Amino acid sequence: MRRWTDPRWRRLHSVFRELNPNEMLARNTPKFEVERKEGEEGDTRVEIYCAAMPGLLVSTVSTLDTLGLDIQQCIVSCFNDYAMHASCSEMQREMMSADAVKQELFKNAGYGGGCL
Repeated sequence: MRRWTDPRWRRLHSVFRELNPNEMLARNTPKFEVERKEGEEGDTRVEIYCAAMPGLLVSTVSTLDTLGLDIQQCIVSCFNDYAMHASCSEMQREMMSADAVKQELFKNAGYGGGCL
């Protein structure tokens, strides 16, 4: 299936089309969202908005890989702040909870032990 005709890709791509360019500048509070879909495919949607830091993209991808999540599609912006929308699939049978994945991504971004 071609990327642009895949409904998941269009859904991810539409997120950035709908954003007001000034919204990214005004975003001060970090946002970490993880949505797990139970089932045969084991899809996981990850959304991250936070302050940009050197190496954050590489460490985020590494963290997702360590957690057993294989990135299928991803949109990243590091223009002013760091924004990532990713669609992942499970590489292992045991699924971590969405909160556990969120907590690991939060720590990876340098926000310590607790989610906001």
